[in-house]
Amino acid sequence: MSDKVFLIIGANSEIAGAIIKRFLDDCHLILCWHDSCDRIKDYFARDNVYSYHGDLRCEATCRNLMEELKKSYSHIDVVINCIGKNDHSEKITEEIWDDVISTNLKPAFFVSKFYWENYFELNECKRIGCIIHIASTAGIRSIPSSPHYIAAKAGLIALSDYFAKVMAPYVRVNTIAPGFVATSRHNSPAYDGLIKKIPMQRMATTDEIAQTAEYIINCTYLTAQTIVVDGGMIS
Repeated sequence: MSDKVFLIIGANSEIAGAIIKRFLDDCHLILCWHDSCDRIKDYFARDNVYSYHGDLRCEATCRNLMEELKKSYSHIDVVINCIGKNDHSEKITEEIWDDVISTNLKPAFFVSKFYWENYFELNECKRIGCIIHIASTAGIRSIPSSPHYIAAKAGLIALSDYFAKVMAPYVRVNTIAPGFVATSRHNSPAYDGLIKKIPMQRMATTDEIAQTAEYIINCTYLTAQTIVVDGGMIS
């Protein structure tokens, strides 16, 4: 993978952090972030890392991102979308609904759209591209709360399937649907009861999600698939 170029959006998330560490020494990484870069700022000084700050919920920002990248890269091999958001407010207002739907779906749509529109310019070597969206098992089997999050993640899976058909055979598009992942958000006794319902009796590690991403990248016939990584929970 020494000459592969990765575009990682939502790069400051904990799952993205595990993906970055997995490919940092072997690939060129474009790290896109919006609200914060505290987990990734130490990487910005590396020669193989390019930092882009912007709100990818905006169509113009995504268009500008691709225009910028065309100036610096002759190819982008892998796009990994780690952007996601839930809101656990007891009352879901219209503002909260729009924010969760927009954050989970707009970057995925616009980045995929402009990557595809610029694909043949961005891939002078005519490489097969790969897009991976990080969704959730909530988009497959609904949970008792967070209907806005359920709708958003189900939409992300559907959007991934759509682009897989539109971009074939030049770009493969797949989805990873984690169950509970051992991140700081889930580091609470409130989740102890849920762990007992997981056949593997633990949450996934962020590195296991990164391993799944690496498998998808290397499995060059895989497209239009949603890989569930949940320790058997929804089975």
